[in-house]
Amino acid sequence: MAVRVYCPDCHAPRTAPEFGARVRCRNCDRVFRAGTRAVRRPVLDEPDEPEGVSASQKLLIVLGAVAILAFGLVIGGGLAGWFFMNRPPDREPDDEEVIEMDEGPNGPRPAVDPGPVRPLPQQAPDG
Repeated sequence: MAVRVYCPDCHAPRTAPEFGARVRCRNCDRVFRAGTRAVRRPVLDEPDEPEGVSASQKLLIVLGAVAILAFGLVIGGGLAGWFFMNRPPDREPDDEEVIEMDEGPNGPRPAVDPGPVRPLPQQAPDG
């Protein structure tokens, strides 16, 4: 008695002579037993693991790139600031542009008055 079966991989119809007979699919060349439930096996063209980078690896790559960029900006900004603060002036100032400050013999006056100064105690001469 002929039995109509379907390929477990490509679902193509096929006629088998009886239950349990080995049948070869004409579309995908898979050999299977007629009338038995077979577990569908994975297709050989598709790998088990997806190729490329996983989501957690992408996150690590993005975080690493951001850290490198931030580090580069901090170092670059520091070097640029150091360069501009330590370079010599483009030209010497004229005499009219120079501002001189009046300073006393001990330097500039303090911004806050220190108050009255107490004299040091005098020691009696030995005698």
